[in-house]
Amino acid sequence: MLGIFLLICIGKKFAELTDEYEKNKLVFVLLGIATYYIGTFIFGFVFVLTCDLFNIVPIEHINEFLLGWIAAPVGILACTILYQLLKRIWEKQRVELTQSTEQKIKQIGMNPY
Repeated sequence: MLGIFLLICIGKKFAELTDEYEKNKLVFVLLGIATYYIGTFIFGFVFVLTCDLFNIVPIEHINEFLLGWIAAPVGILACTILYQLLKRIWEKQRVELTQSTEQKIKQIGMNPY
């Protein structure tokens, strides 16, 4: 139940971001959710591999429920990084578009023919 709530929150934040910058909502909501799962998977894989290689804990004795709780913050961190990256890129594109539009308006006023 908590996992579903977390995915809804991730989807909502990405939907708000896409509304602000007028991008495709469905694609980026799914990308945000996929980023969460990819982040948790990569962390879980590296964690289990590290535990097994350094003989900390055998793979058979790793508690999967606890591993999921440990990996969740990493997935949230991956989503946060993607969110901030998209926001920065889209804001930069918006500023460049605004500047180029202002330059075109100034050129029209200067050269009537």
